[in-house]
Amino acid sequence: QAYCWGMNGYGQLGNNSTTDSRIPVAVQMPAGVTRFQSIAAGVFHTCAITNEGKAYCWGWNRYGQLGNNSPTNSRIPVAVQMPAGVSFQSTVADYFHTCALTTTGQAYCWGANSYGQLGNNSTTNSLTPVAVQMPAGVSFRSIAADYYHTCALTTTGQAYCWGMNGYGQLGNNST
Repeated sequence: QAYCWGMNGYGQLGNNSTTDSRIPVAVQMPAGVTRFQSIAAGVFHTCAITNEGKAYCWGWNRYGQLGNNSPTNSRIPVAVQMPAGVSFQSTVADYFHTCALTTTGQAYCWGANSYGQLGNNSTTNSLTPVAVQMPAGVSFRSIAADYYHTCALTTTGQAYCWGMNGYGQLGNNST
């Protein structure tokens, strides 16, 4: 069972309200879901992964960061429109976009993409997960997102970043 607390102006606590809470409140679990294996809290939205590798998100959704093919906010968990044959192991949520790793180390992202932070060689927002264009032979083991960029760590310890680079946040010695 998931519990959340804090600011709830967009329903990011997942308890079907927009009332802030100073104590943990139970997330309204989706029908048929008895447990989440991991959870990621963004600023205005939250996402979780079930034991079966399915993703659910709730809260603010202006840019499609809930991944359910809609820009409508949700005060309860909604199913991410998962790509066929994909099973997620972890997720990360930020202000404007969300990313997840599959059990095989492939990255998917969705939401705002004005700086290419979804990693799909585009700057078009996506209401559903899109595959990150990963270098050949690379498998990711962790992923992190912040505002307008995303970084991931490979299984061999190399870091890759994409998106906005105005302050050198991609780590490639350029802006």
